[in-house]
Amino acid sequence: MRGRRGAEISVTIKDCQIEDIQTLEQLFPVIADEQDLLRSVLTSPNLQASYIAYINGSPAGLAIAWKNSFHPTCTYIRIWTDPIYEQFEGRKKLLQKLRQLKGSPLQTSLWETNTIMKARNGYFQTPAFV
Repeated sequence: MRGRRGAEISVTIKDCQIEDIQTLEQLFPVIADEQDLLRSVLTSPNLQASYIAYINGSPAGLAIAWKNSFHPTCTYIRIWTDPIYEQFEGRKKLLQKLRQLKGSPLQTSLWETNTIMKARNGYFQTPAFV
């Protein structure tokens, strides 16, 4: 993949450790706003997976997956990305990594927050039963 000026763009996904969170909070205000949720999930025994997307070696996004007793048949996911990297594939690759998890279907609030990503990845919303 190439950036605007023709430079090669490299996207790498790595496992996230609790030690990485302080750095990510400083980079992404959106993560800082949800740091209680993030720290709670990352230190919980319900954590299923956590990944960081790097674009050309710089952190560009974070994805986490966890179980919750409220919906025990699903795996909750959350993806945060730095807006300056939206045109690159960091978010897409984080989602692909989460899709590799075995077991329960993925559950997220994606419907309210990013309809473009929803459409591009073939997600659909089940209509409410009356």
